Amino acid sequence: MLEGVDRERIIKINLPSGKHLFVIGIEDIILDRLRACVHWLSTSDCEWGLRMLKVHYASLDLDYMRAMAMKDHTITSDRLAEWLNEAGEA
Repeated sequence: MLEGVDRERIIKINLPSGKHLFVIGIEDIILDRLRACVHWLSTSDCEWGLRMLKVHYASLDLDYMRAMAMKDHTITSDRLAEWLNEAGEA
């Protein structure tokens, strides 16, 4: 479980085998990539985070993402704002 993940956003996926798995919400996945981009300077996480944000932009809870990024750090919030501007133009 990633730290800071909203447990209400966890999705249970039932597999044909009868087993299941739990997946964190797309917002939390993108936020995790954002944090890696900002704090670890991971270029691949920057690329994938922005790509996922663009693909899912219309269905994301942007208020939640902004609030979580602001909780993390101003630099994280600033980078999210940049990504949102870029995604909104796409």
